[in-house]
Amino acid sequence: MRKTDYRQSLLAFVTEIEALQSLAFVKPDQWFLSTEILNAVLIGYEIKSFADRKRLHEVGRKHGLIPVCPSDVVDIDTINGSMVTVVRTPRGLLQIAP
Repeated sequence: MRKTDYRQSLLAFVTEIEALQSLAFVKPDQWFLSTEILNAVLIGYEIKSFADRKRLHEVGRKHGLIPVCPSDVVDIDTINGSMVTVVRTPRGLLQIAP
């Protein structure tokens, strides 16, 4: 299996997040790739608004990344009778792949 280098994806992701100029996204230049989940980006703090968390997740998916806040858990769940991977946040589920 070939290991994908997600550093370019992280750079593009951070650039797009910075362009949003949202106060919800603090110091994205300090976010970093996880060593446990290959395409996870560790944010380092909780995002209080589920709408902001969902927006972050959508931008991350666009770049092939999974933004993860400290209380988030990457998990498997059943949605519409199918097993799917999700990010379980304190405020709800975010599906990783459609």
